[in-house]
Amino acid sequence: MLHDPKDELAAKRRLIAFIIAAFLLGIGATFAWIYSAELRSAYRHWRQERSFAQARAFAAKNDAPSTVLALKAALEADGANPSAWRTAADFFEQAGDRQAVKLRRQVLVIEPASPANRVALINTALRFNDLVTAQQTLDEASVADRASLDFRKASAALAFAQSRPADAEALLAGILRDHPGDNRIRLDRAVIILRYAPPEVSANARAELETLADSADTRVVALRELTIAALRDAQPARALAFADRLAALPDTSFKDLLLRAAASLATGSALDDVLRPIQTRVLANPAEAIPLSTWLLATGRSRAVLAWLESLPETTRALPPLRVAHVDCLNALGEWRAASALIATGAWGPIPPEAMQLAVSARTLRERGRAKLQENAWNEAVRIASGNLASLRVLHRLALAWGWEDESRSVLFAVARTRPDQTWAHRALVRHAYHTGDTSTLKEVYRLWREAEPNNPLVEGNWAMLTLLTEPVARPTLAKTTAAKLYAASPANPFFATTHAFAVWQLGRPSEAVQIMETLPPEERDAPVRAFYHALFLASANRPSEALRSLSLSARANLLPEERRLFIAAYEKTQPKPVRPKSAKN
Repeated sequence: MLHDPKDELAAKRRLIAFIIAAFLLGIGATFAWIYSAELRSAYRHWRQERSFAQARAFAAKNDAPSTVLALKAALEADGANPSAWRTAADFFEQAGDRQAVKLRRQVLVIEPASPANRVALINTALRFNDLVTAQQTLDEASVADRASLDFRKASAALAFAQSRPADAEALLAGILRDHPGDNRIRLDRAVIILRYAPPEVSANARAELETLADSADTRVVALRELTIAALRDAQPARALAFADRLAALPDTSFKDLLLRAAASLATGSALDDVLRPIQTRVLANPAEAIPLSTWLLATGRSRAVLAWLESLPETTRALPPLRVAHVDCLNALGEWRAASALIATGAWGPIPPEAMQLAVSARTLRERGRAKLQENAWNEAVRIASGNLASLRVLHRLALAWGWEDESRSVLFAVARTRPDQTWAHRALVRHAYHTGDTSTLKEVYRLWREAEPNNPLVEGNWAMLTLLTEPVARPTLAKTTAAKLYAASPANPFFATTHAFAVWQLGRPSEAVQIMETLPPEERDAPVRAFYHALFLASANRPSEALRSLSLSARANLLPEERRLFIAAYEKTQPKPVRPKSAKN
């Protein structure tokens, strides 16, 4: 039983307030999402905070925001374990944090051939209204994958989100025609409409789910969605009724039990009473310690979680999942020395003692303002750990837990250079460089990645595009040749078509570039990630009105610096040239 007398009343109120707002945006993955407008606002603030020292100060005051920030850093780090990234993505999606999109993308990075991972990323992107990522992820799917049922459902959800209800309904109707009498298809259709369609359309979907809650093959998902909807509509008693039915099923999941806990708390039940059976279950299944502890950490009960973990028998506490939960909790509280001691004994995996000692020294030096000595100590730790991939992962996770972005990237570069087969490191570097608009780093990463995977068309294509952007010359180059080769092999691929068209445009043939783009379907060339390039070619081909339309469709916020300059140049080409007044003759 968890008990924290000092903060019990305040924590209980905070937790109940947090849970009453839970699962408000019931869209994304297939389990419940804990959501709160107050916490969402705080998350925006936390993402601006780069100093772990500040986070530690908040955590010492039992402040939930800093707790979650520290937890985020701890959970993000296991770069080669898709299961760990899924757990992190699940949690942050529950907590209403859009970092879940980044984590879903990492799962896809580690297992790129999995259509399920791609669909999960689309759904999570939709959950946070990241329509650009959803559309891009859908665009990058193979033709065969796009024809699959899951992708058709994801396309329908995206159509609703893009305010194309007619297209969405047509897609859903097509799916129903292909699967007549299939309750699971009826379920999927009802869930999509309830999550994504306007409220005036969703009433029938809710009634459909109540019917499907009585069918053995659909009752779990139906009850889960009905619970979420009731919580969203501030009907806690109704939510608890659905959640009780859900929790009583033999195939219910641990997340469903947490959903029932949310509904119970929303009706006023005591926290300890709600958690007691969940804790008992965790002791029988230690793997569930991490989702339980992360959920509790998000509610600001870090010290109570720590007290519970430390009250367990030593043999139980020594189990790997509980050791991980223990480190996460210590990090959330800002007790980095105690966390480091556990990490040094292998809580996160093997690491040479010298490397860990140097990492701890680097942390101490940083706190004393000795930046150069700190950098040297960290680089030496990375050098020592470079002989073991698992040790590099530990250092990477440690850098993230401490909020050290530069040090995190140094570990990723060490992985990319010494373990070229570990392309998760390349992908992580790419994501960060795109986020910061660091084109030179992007090009360097793709150069390394291209050496590691010389036959990967997407890597080749990205390398070619980045080279074209950073080395714009009006003559044939290897990058232009590569773009042409990729386009010839896959002319229907929108990315390859755009890259080749850009190469042709650089050679001074804008009309030909336009023709290449116009071989793509309208929805492909008008996609926000490509519309800017189409506009650039149109403007250069003296078609200003069409160029302006394409510019208006562009995702300007996501452009790299070089692309922004081209965007401005394209816009200027669409503007009428000023007419000089004729000079008066004498």
